Amino acid sequence: MTKKQKIWLAVFLAMFLVPEIMWSPIGNFYYLIFFAEEWNEQTAQFFNMVSLPDSGIIRLIIGIVEIIGLLLFVGTILFFYRGRQKFIKIFAIILMLILLLLLFYVFIFSLNFNPRVG
Repeated sequence: MTKKQKIWLAVFLAMFLVPEIMWSPIGNFYYLIFFAEEWNEQTAQFFNMVSLPDSGIIRLIIGIVEIIGLLLFVGTILFFYRGRQKFIKIFAIILMLILLLLLFYVFIFSLNFNPRVG
């Protein structure tokens, strides 16, 4: 990979990691499904470093940015990584696709069950 491709790879990964670290939509969603017994504001803010306002549009924009970042990251690895070890490429693609599926599920769930959207 060239230096320019590595920079774009880092940008695409940051498009996923920065919102995930700050607001953690995947972590919050699956924590609430598997561990929380009742919904309350303290439980919803469990993983959040920066709390979001109760706005569905902002959450959807964050979800869209994360999905685009992961798609472009996987695409960049698929088309431009020419390493000797195919294991690294396969492992990165599988990991990112699992994260993408989890994020896509959270995104669709938030669209369907948000009273302010649709």
